[in-house]
Formats: sequence, C-alpha cells, structure tokens
Amino acid sequence: FIDKEYKENGISSKERQAWNDNFCHRASYTLLNKILFIRICEDKGFMLNPEDYVAGEPKDSHIGKKLSRIGLQKWANLVTNYTLGELVKLAFLDMKKSYGNIALYKDDKYEMLTPTTEELSLKYLDGDEEAQKLVLQFENALSNIVEKLDTNNYNFNNTDGNILGDVYEKFMDRETRKAIGQFYTPEFVIEYILNNTVAKADVVQNPFLSIADISCGSGHFLIMAYDILREKFINNIELLRDKYSNEVYKIKKNGKEEGLTGREYWKEENIHYHLLKHCIYGADIDSFAVQLTTINLLLKDLDNFTDELNIIECDSLIKWEEDYDWQDLKEQLELEFETVEYSQVNLLGEEEKTLITEKKETYGLTYKDIIGNKKTEKISKEMTEEIVYLCKFWSKKYSYVVGNPPYGVLYNEPEYAKKNYYTARNTLDTYGLFIERAIDITKEDGKVGFIVPNSWQTNTSFKSLREYILKCTKPEIFVNLPYDVFEDAYIDTVIFTLKVISINSVDWIYSDEILTYAYGKKEKIEKIILNSDQYTKTNNSRWIEDFDYKFETLQSEKDTIIISEIEDNSKPLSEYAEVNRGVTPFNLVNKREDNNYKLAFDGQLTRYKIRWDNQKFIDYRREKIKEFKDEKIFMGKRILLRVLISRKFRLQATLVEQDFINNKSIQNIIPFGNELSAEYLLAVINSKLMSYYINKRYATVQKDDFPQIFIKDTRNLPIKKPKKTEIKIVEQKIEKLLDLNYKVQDVSFHSCLTKKTANDILNNFKELDEYKNKIVDEINLIDTEIDNLIYIIYGLDKNQIMHIENFFATLNKKNIKEDEEIQDLHLLDTSKLIVLYDGIYNFFTKEVVQELKEIGLYEELDILTEKLKLRVDNFEELMKIMRLEKSSKNSKVVIKEALNTDVYTWNAYRKAKKDNKVNKTFIKYYD
Repeated sequence: FIDKEYKENGISSKERQAWNDNFCHRASYTLLNKILFIRICEDKGFMLNPEDYVAGEPKDSHIGKKLSRIGLQKWANLVTNYTLGELVKLAFLDMKKSYGNIALYKDDKYEMLTPTTEELSLKYLDGDEEAQKLVLQFENALSNIVEKLDTNNYNFNNTDGNILGDVYEKFMDRETRKAIGQFYTPEFVIEYILNNTVAKADVVQNPFLSIADISCGSGHFLIMAYDILREKFINNIELLRDKYSNEVYKIKKNGKEEGLTGREYWKEENIHYHLLKHCIYGADIDSFAVQLTTINLLLKDLDNFTDELNIIECDSLIKWEEDYDWQDLKEQLELEFETVEYSQVNLLGEEEKTLITEKKETYGLTYKDIIGNKKTEKISKEMTEEIVYLCKFWSKKYSYVVGNPPYGVLYNEPEYAKKNYYTARNTLDTYGLFIERAIDITKEDGKVGFIVPNSWQTNTSFKSLREYILKCTKPEIFVNLPYDVFEDAYIDTVIFTLKVISINSVDWIYSDEILTYAYGKKEKIEKIILNSDQYTKTNNSRWIEDFDYKFETLQSEKDTIIISEIEDNSKPLSEYAEVNRGVTPFNLVNKREDNNYKLAFDGQLTRYKIRWDNQKFIDYRREKIKEFKDEKIFMGKRILLRVLISRKFRLQATLVEQDFINNKSIQNIIPFGNELSAEYLLAVINSKLMSYYINKRYATVQKDDFPQIFIKDTRNLPIKKPKKTEIKIVEQKIEKLLDLNYKVQDVSFHSCLTKKTANDILNNFKELDEYKNKIVDEINLIDTEIDNLIYIIYGLDKNQIMHIENFFATLNKKNIKEDEEIQDLHLLDTSKLIVLYDGIYNFFTKEVVQELKEIGLYEELDILTEKLKLRVDNFEELMKIMRLEKSSKNSKVVIKEALNTDVYTWNAYRKAKKDNKVNKTFIKYYD
C-alpha cells in the first residue's frame, strides 16, 4: 500500500518521512473525527429510537449511548469478550447504516492504520507478541480519546459548531493541524471571492441557488458560503414564506420524507437542511478532506441535525457524467427484483429451464475507461448507488463554483486530459484543468471565482485555457496579490471571477467592464478592501487580438496607454535579430580532450557585465547534446540575455565577441546587421523602459520564484528604429559603458595585500576603492543618459517617464532602503572593509592549497597556520586587519573561516562532483 501511495503521489525518498508523518496524523484525525461525531450524536439524542422515550423523555439518560464511558460499560456487559477497539468498530458500522450520506464512516485508506477485528482479538488470544503489543497501544490510545470526550468533560448537547476546533486543540498542536490542512487559504481571500460571487445572490428570486467547491479541502470556502447564505435566508424568511406559500417542498426528517407547503417549509429551523441538501456542494480526491468538510458542515447547526448533504470523494477532473451510463444504472436501481433463467438436467437427462424472480444483487455498468474504450461489467448495489450519486453531482449545473484548486502538479492521466480538456492542448497543470472544469459545470450567467498562480494569465502554455475563457465567459475581476499571501510560502497568485456566457460558443465574447488591480509584490495585506475607483477598468479586445491571448491584468489605465505608445510603430525584435536559447544538458569538464570540445561559459552574467569563474569545456557533438544548436549562434558579436530577471525586476544583458557555448539559462541574440546594431539593441533591452514593458505585459516576470522572460516574449520585444544620429549617440554611450564595466572588473584589491604594514595595506585599499567608486558613478550617469535617450526614441512624455521611474522606485522600495543602509555603513571603516576581508580570505586559501599541493598530504590546521606564517611575509599585518572587528580572534580561527568559505567539505565536494558542478577546490585538512 505504502509503495503504491509513494508512486501515485510522486513522493521522493527524501520526502517519505514527512509523508509518513502526515499520513499518520490524518489517520489519527480520522479516528478522532469518527468518535467525536458519535459522541455528539449520542448527547444530542440522535441515536435514540421511538421506543426509547416515555412521555417525550428518554427512559434512561444513557440510553442510546455507546462511546461515552458509562455507555461503553453498559454495552460491554451485554457483549462479553469484546475489546474496546471492536466495540468502537461496531459503533462505526452502526453509524454507516444509519447515516449513509455521511462520508465520515465510509471505508478509506486511512483505515489501514487501525487494527483489524482479527488483530484486535489477539488481546485475548495467545499470538504474536509484537502484534499484541501494538494492539494494546491502540487500545490505550482509544481509551484516552474516549475518556477525554466523555460527558464529564464535554456535554455535546449544549454546544455549538465551534466545538470542533476546541476538541482538536486538546489532541493536536497548531503545527500538526496546519500540516494536515486545517490552515490553508487565507480567510480574507475566501471572503473577497465570496463577496464578489455568492454574497451578490438573491435568495428570494432563486432560493435553490447552488455553490460548488470541487477541490474543497477542509471546506473553508463552503463553510463561509454557508454562513453568508444562512444569514440571507433568515433575513428574508418572511418574503420567502409569502412568495412561495403555495409551493410544496419535500423534506427528510427522522429518516422519513414528508411534504410541506412553502409557509411551513420556510422556517429558520429548516434552513440548515435546505442549505446542505440544495445549496452547498463539495468534492475532493482526498477522503480525509471530505471527512473534514462533512463534519464541519454538519456541526453548523446541531439543533437541526440532518445527514442530507452533498460532499463527495472523487477525482474532480474525471468527467463522470459523460464517461458513465448512469441513467441506465439509475433505471436498474428502480427495479428491486429481476427474473433470472436457471437451467438444470432432470432425471431423464433432459435440460429444464426455470424462471425465478429474485432480489437484484448486481447491476450492469457501461462506461468509458481512462483511454476512452467502452466497457461493461457487473457491480454491486452499493457501488451502483455511489456511481449514480457521483454522476448526478457532476451532471448538475451550479450557480457559483469557487475555490483554491491544487497548484504545481501535473495531472497523472495525461491521455485522458488531452481527450477531454481543451486546456490540455498546451498544459497538464491541474489548476488549469480545474478552471476549465469549473466553467463547464457552471450555469449560464453563473460565476466562477478562484485563487490560482498568476502565471496562467500570460504563460504560453496556458494559451488554450485563455482562449477557452474568452469564448465561454466574460472576465469580471482580476486582483494580483503580493508574494506572501500564503503563510510560509511565496506564491504569485491572482484572484479572478468569470461570468459564464455559453459553453459551446465558437465566437469571441467581448467585454469592456473588466476590473483589475495589482498589489505591490512586497506589500503586506491582511484584508482586501478595494473601492471602485481603485480598480482599473479595461476591456479584453487587446487580449483577443494578441497572438497568445495574454491577459494584461497588471496594467493601470496609464500603463495601457504607455504600453500602446511603446508598441506603436515598433517591430518585434525577431525582425532585427535571431534569438536562440543555449543548450542542454550542459556537462562541463576541466580539459579539452579533442577538437569536439568547445569552450563553455561558467560564470555570472549581469547588466553590461560577464564574469568568468572557471575555464570549462563541453563535448559539442550532436549525440551528446539533447537540444543541439548550430555552433554559429555562439560565435562572433552577439548579445547575451539572462533568462532570470534581476531582484530589481530588470532585464540583464551584455555584449560579447568571444566564441563559447552557453546553457539554456542564457538567450543568444544575433543582430542581422542590416539595420540596427548590437549596441543599440543592447541599450534598448537593458533600458528601464523595456524592463517596465515586460513587467506590465508578462506575469512570469514578477514571479517570486524564478522570475524569467521566455524566448517567445524576447522575440516579441517591441523595437523602434530611431534616426541614424540617435543610433550613433546610443552606440557611443554603450561602448563607453561596456569599457567602464570591464575597468571596474579589472580593479583588484589583491595588490594591496603585498604591502608590508597594516597601515600601508589599508591606505592602498582606500585609494583603490575611491578609484573604483569614481568609475561606478560614471557608469550610473551614462546608464541614466541611455535610459533618457530610449524614452525620447519611444516618444514618451515627461509624465509617462515619471510614471515608469516611480514604478521601479515603488517596486524596489525594499532594495533601495537596503542600498542606502549599505552606503551609510560604507563610511565606517570596519564595514567598508568587507571586500578587503574577502580578499584576505581568498589569499590565505590559495596559499593553503599551494602548501598542500607541495607536500601532497593532508595536514592539521595548527600546523597549516604555522606554515602560513613562514610562507607569507606580512602574515601578522594581515591578521591585524582581520582583527579590526574582533581583537581576540586568533590566527587559526581566521584560517579556518577562510577555508570554509572558499573550499569544499568532503560531502559538498562529492555532491558537486556528482552533479558535474565543481567550481571550488577540495582540500584535506583536520582540526
């Protein structure tokens, strides 16, 4: 079982312990839920039969109780030699029979950790000692639960729905409850989605409106929807009674169905039944989640208990209503008996046929399997009822579908998805399929409201989903949220609502009433309160006209005007240059074996800079490279663009002429050379204007985890062709800027380390630092001049330029503050000398490496330190500088810090070697 679960859930060996713990927590929680709900039913009197009452009062205060302490004692006296575990299992079986609609008592995978009846009997029989020990531990745990939930501690007859949280806190700490799903979607997110969907419903005009969450988890969306609707129904109870007074409604009470007129039905005592029976619907693939949702909803009104509710366990992405011939099954269920022909041979050897009418036990199911093949088989009555129930759920059209579907997981049935989902043409990400499924099961004029990752709005792999939405719905609201909306996780998310127009439409559905809002990525929010004037009102005509149907929801009205200005009279970069990715896999080696081995880039690329870490080579034969590229794209003058966006949300590119291979984390841009130079294109790509453009056009650029620009988006960057004089000015500035950046890289503080005294070292360092800062200031000035030239070339006015500048100032507010603090600290000598400290560390490391190479052995750290004193003439002077922060720091500690910074430990070296990413030295020493 466990191995199967690992495989189906993609659990790696490193993740298994956490998965095991989580599974055990859920199994424990499941047991607790089952016992808890029985205790509630006992104290509320739901377990009593009519004969248990005299004059409307129970004959015995403990009658009908099995899992309270006294109830168990009485029960145990009637059925001897039963373990506590066996009695509890009998109670569960009784609940399953009495309340068939409650998923809580259905068999599920979490039962596997509960001892079987045979295992429980070992308590009274001679058997395996280990098994007996486990059974006794289970019995003790059960006894503890029963004791804690006894009437002496909790009288569930006088309590409300909040008892669930109170009880859980007695058994599990906050972290455990969080790990098993008790804390997930932030409440203010759920509130915002429901306020823009369910809260706008008119329950008087439509009292049978329906809300579905098809990945309901522990039911937070449905519980809040329940509260919203309950209040609406109670506030409008008199209007409902008057409007529907002559209608006849069916209601199930005490296991019997009866008819009521509208005047009798629309009473506060029936609202709980009405909501659970007709309005609230939930589905989840995890039985544990279904249990939590079920019990949370049942406990909303314990005084008006009903087991009529619609929470199901299933794979929501399977199209049950289409794949199963459930209408035929339903008709079969209506026939309680069937006539069966039996054949037998009589005494004369003659075959006799007999028709016998008997109770129907099996049913014929016709269905399509996961790959679409039609099949038939015989199934039990229980399974038949379950399939019919499932298919009725999925054949229904809902007024609202809301939720927070699973992210970052590819659907495990790819062939099925491709046959059944338009979205699956481009992606198998489950949340995209959930969005399409939600639209499909929503009524016309109904609404979908989800929170999902925001990348689907512009990512090419979600193109088909966006097309489906634009042909089936009217998008209404998009709110792009900050990074840290989810506790303990940075996920780039968006809330959106859609109004479903027509599922079968082949035409575009235009809308000019779309509201968008984008929070700052580092903004802290605990509630979403947006006035109408805070939204940007937009239309979807640009989205429809875009080749990839990108949803531009990050733009204000001013942004949209600026974006149009940038694109006006521009051509895509692909018309001026060839754009290609690097290669993969990128397996580098230290030596060139033969002519097939080419120089490969191993280093860092930033704006106008490239820094080599090591000289590496790659075997560049076609059979060795999965995504082989013509070598010419790695030769001659070209622009290298880093795929990852900087933390300041800027594109990072530089110009190179040296021939070398790079991996796919870098895009190669080779100008055609007939119109625009590499220098001019580099200036545009690295400009603030172009970084602003991609931030507003592509959601993937502002992701917290690996913000990046896709190659298709690079090829579509809008390039304006300026006057020749403007090109010349830009080219000259770029040449100067590149030259200055290389000058900065050439500034080495290593030369000052050879000075004889600490004062000489510090003075020389200060001179070099001042020289470097002058160059940096000049670089920043030219960079600003280039930005201003690009603004002019693209025809932006002062207000538009200020808008872009303010965008980056706001976006990088945190970064700007950090830079200011560093500049202030730069005035203090000890903090200013961080670069010098690093240089000294590096210097000592190289000397140690050389020493160990010469002796060919490993050495004790004390001896290494002494040998360094002999090798390095100004060792003590360097140590004086290293002690500026802490005068008591000894030489050995400094050498150890240096080695731990710049060389590998054994384990780290082995891992790097395995991954072919060795970029530091491995040395052997011991302390």
